[in-house]
Amino acid sequence: LFASRYLAPAMTSFVLLLAAHPSEWHKVGEEVRAVTRNFKEPVTLELLNRLPFLNRCILETLRLCPPAALHVREALSSLTLPSGQIIPRGCQIILAPPLLHCDQATWPDPLAFKPQRFESPPTQGS
Repeated sequence: LFASRYLAPAMTSFVLLLAAHPSEWHKVGEEVRAVTRNFKEPVTLELLNRLPFLNRCILETLRLCPPAALHVREALSSLTLPSGQIIPRGCQIILAPPLLHCDQATWPDPLAFKPQRFESPPTQGS
C-alpha cells in the first residue's frame, strides 16, 4: 500500500511523458521487444539491466516528476558545505526535488524530456 502512493503517480507520469514523445515511446517498445524476444523471456533483474533506454526514460521521468515534493531530514552531525556555510547538528534540512531537478546550471533545458541526459554515469557531485 505504501509503495503505491509513490509508484502509481510515477508510472502515470512515465506513460504520459512517453505518450507525449512518440519517438521515445517507439524506442522503448523496440528495445523491450528485442530484449524479451517479443515478450517470450521472463522478466528478471538481469533482463531489466539489458534495457538501458527504458532505464534512462524512467530516470528522466523521475527527474521531471519526482514522486515526493519535499524531503525533510535532520543533520546527525555538523556539516560544512563547499561554500563554507555550516549546517549544525540537529538542524532540519529541507530538500525540494522539483526545484533541484529544474536547476538550469545542472540540467540544460530542464523542462524538456531528454532521456539521453542519463547516457553517461553521473559524475561525483552531480
